[in-house]
Amino acid sequence: MDKIFSKNIVGGISVLWIVFIFCLLILKRDSLIGLELNSIGDFLAGTFAPLGFFWLVAGFYQQGKGLEQNSEALKLQAKELKKTT
Repeated sequence: MDKIFSKNIVGGISVLWIVFIFCLLILKRDSLIGLELNSIGDFLAGTFAPLGFFWLVAGFYQQGKGLEQNSEALKLQAKELKKTT
């Protein structure tokens, strides 16, 4: 699980998703030209929502790892304090 949310993997998945959306826009450009602005906004919201959700999950995971490391450091600090007293 640690490898899934590394910076390189998250960046790679993000780039792949954006390239996929770009290819989709190129392939469907004829049908997108006739859309109203509201429909274009709906399309963009639908295409970038999974990427935003993925970033949200990755951020929570990275934050959890940081809290884990801080907890371990506090435990070690408490152990050292007990030794000195």
